[in-house]
Amino acid sequence: MLAYQDPNHESYHKSRRPGRHHCLGCKKPVPYSAWGPWCHPCNVKRLDQISSFLEDFTAKAKFDAAVREAVSFNSALIEDLLNERNAILRAAGGKVTATKEQRRPASHWSHQSHEDGSETYQIDL
Repeated sequence: MLAYQDPNHESYHKSRRPGRHHCLGCKKPVPYSAWGPWCHPCNVKRLDQISSFLEDFTAKAKFDAAVREAVSFNSALIEDLLNERNAILRAAGGKVTATKEQRRPASHWSHQSHEDGSETYQIDL
């Protein structure tokens, strides 16, 4: 049980300000506790709502981070593919003409790393 959920917890009984105050939730007279001017039921309801909001916020933040990571991955992948395309164009002399009928997705590509540290790519069209 969390401290704010326990009506017998010392935080509800040690007054930080003397005198009686009115609960900000139900307006009943209450002593000012470590939680402020809140009676136990109203304080539990209030802090449960705050906790629920923070849990939702945390879940949304985790989802947002996952989306950002996926977008970053896709951006890097697109940049790599464009760099590979540009390397192929440079290898072909920089000028390549293709007709509309020739334009189609690559069916297969392969990559080879060589002992000298170089890499080659082959696209099977």
